[in-house]
Amino acid sequence: MKSKLVGQRGLSAADQVLFGGRTEKLQWDYGGNMTGRLYAWITYAPNTTVPTITRSTANTDQGGERSRKHNFYNVAGLAGERSVSRKFSFDNKLTEIRYGDALPGSSENTLGKFHYDARGNPLQLGFLNINSGQPSTTIGVQTRNVAGLVIKRKSTTTGAMTFVESNWTYDKLGRVTSQVVQKGPGPVEVARQDLTYLGNDNPAALVHTIGASSKQFQFGYDRRHQITSANETTTPGYFTSSYGYGTAGRLTTANLAQTAPAFGSELQPRNVSYQYADADPERVTALIDIANAQPYASYQYDEAGNQVSRCYGADVSPCIGESVDFVYDGNDQLRRATKKTNGAVVGSEEYWYDGDGAR
Repeated sequence: MKSKLVGQRGLSAADQVLFGGRTEKLQWDYGGNMTGRLYAWITYAPNTTVPTITRSTANTDQGGERSRKHNFYNVAGLAGERSVSRKFSFDNKLTEIRYGDALPGSSENTLGKFHYDARGNPLQLGFLNINSGQPSTTIGVQTRNVAGLVIKRKSTTTGAMTFVESNWTYDKLGRVTSQVVQKGPGPVEVARQDLTYLGNDNPAALVHTIGASSKQFQFGYDRRHQITSANETTTPGYFTSSYGYGTAGRLTTANLAQTAPAFGSELQPRNVSYQYADADPERVTALIDIANAQPYASYQYDEAGNQVSRCYGADVSPCIGESVDFVYDGNDQLRRATKKTNGAVVGSEEYWYDGDGAR
């Protein structure tokens, strides 16, 4: 296949020009390594010969791994390019990756080198910002036990904090029983988590400690190992929750309560039932407030199953309250998310993709 015409679904004519994904042209590397791998991918907006995004790659290495990827882009009035090159070992492990992420007029780029231990497990990552004048940094140095499980991951830094590390312990079944995050000098404990388990491997309790603050969570499950409750037991009103399921395993109810929220908490307390009023029985169409039988949130989908709108409020058409609308192209790629309050736009994001589907 050398080209394809992509259906635009709900994209307006202006959006088709903006996102430039109407026509895709493909080039293959028959003349290079003769493997028939995709070499170049070019997209065009309707009625134009100016590419929107061009993705080209060098020949793959002998192990079949892609060694280079170069994106040229011209989107929304912004033109530029970015390259990524990779090197692999004889057994196809990634050993080096280089990002040509410099600003125009700069030769800086980022180099990462991956190291492995004698068993082929990741050992550490070397990080260097080339031509920046900064020294190389080694991060994520890993220590493993005889079973190959990571028991320490340490990164040495400069300045007042000399290092940061995580330490793990496991039980005889290989389950994590604790994780401790520390910083140097000292070491000084930053955060800690301790877990206990039920006999069927479900976590029974979690103690989460940050500084002098410690919270303990208890978990409950049904016979299908679906979580039915998660409650903090040391501080009244901090967090309680319960969940119900139908015979098919779908959520039917969720009750989340918090009367003494922590600083920065974004939890939305709610006691709702789940509504599945769609031809697809797996799609949640609404959350219904159990107290007043009014919609707490409503969801709409396109024919491919992509969520196209989300409304938080009892009134849906138009949405009274906060809502988010989503726009997709013919490749099922999200192109725009628009946030509104009472119908007024308060923010939006737009997305472009390369030939691999990477945003």
